[in-house]
Parts: sequence; C-alpha cells; structure tokens
Amino acid sequence: MAEVADLIAEIIRYGKAKGMDQKTIASFGQISAETLSRKKRGENEDMYVSSLSKLARAVGLKLVLVPDDPVIDKINRGNLFE
Repeated sequence: MAEVADLIAEIIRYGKAKGMDQKTIASFGQISAETLSRKKRGENEDMYVSSLSKLARAVGLKLVLVPDDPVIDKINRGNLFE
C-alpha cells in the first residue's frame, strides 16, 4: 500500500515548506522521527488514521475522503474536456 508512504511524503514536503523538520513533524504525530522516516520509505505501511491526521494538522493540512471517480477528479482539476 503505497498510499500511506505517499501521504507521509506529502505531509513532510508541506511541513518542510513551512520550515519544519521531520523530527518536529513526527513529534506532533506522537511518533518518533525514525518511525516517520520508515513510513515515508514504505516500510511497515500500517498507520493509525489518528496519527496521520495529527501529522497533517501539524503542518496545516487535513485528511479528507473524496469520491474515487475519474470524472469528478477531472472537474476538480479543471480539465474536464481535455
């Protein structure tokens, strides 16, 4: 499941853009920097949604569910007719 690693990488990317290092981001999720690094690499993929949510909130993001529909995705990206 690459989704967790992708989410972690995006959270870290966003946090770094705000001047946060990985250790600081990890502390907000109440996990170690080492665990965060392993999750980013895709090792031991399972992670609590609550931990992901805390990490996301720490950097100014939030987790949301969206429909898995290619038409809606095109509408959201503004390229329905491309």
